[in-house]
Amino acid sequence: MKISQQIRARREQLGASVSELAKRVGVSAQAVRHWESGRSFPGKSKAPLVEAALSFTIDWTEGRRAESVGPQMAALVEKGDVDLLMLLGRLPEPYKNLMSEMAKMHLAAITGERRSFSSRATQKSVPSFSDREAGASRAIAKSGSKGHRVQKKAAR
Repeated sequence: MKISQQIRARREQLGASVSELAKRVGVSAQAVRHWESGRSFPGKSKAPLVEAALSFTIDWTEGRRAESVGPQMAALVEKGDVDLLMLLGRLPEPYKNLMSEMAKMHLAAITGERRSFSSRATQKSVPSFSDREAGASRAIAKSGSKGHRVQKKAAR
């Protein structure tokens, strides 16, 4: 399959518009149309961006290498995954970072890389309830008269 056909087919498969792809790659919509018509090709600096935006690898040999590569790539990426990535790509940067952190935390938790809650709770990085209560009592005692007034009113 020609490079122009690869780019168009993958963009259409993902349901992305020409302008959307152009924005993600950092080129004009006209440049994308030229790539898809075969008038020009993505340059060295833009080809990796096109591949990343479309989540695939351009076959620069246009099918002259082993045919088994295509099915292998298709098996790695599911359409639902690509749809999710396209949605995430539209989010503002802070939300992308938040989603990235959440995904990393989730993967760490399910793969067992992250310590369980019970092992974190036994560490001294977070004071226990009794330590916090004792600290609060010391703070009241340091405040002097305020603490005594409360105690006197309670005693009456």
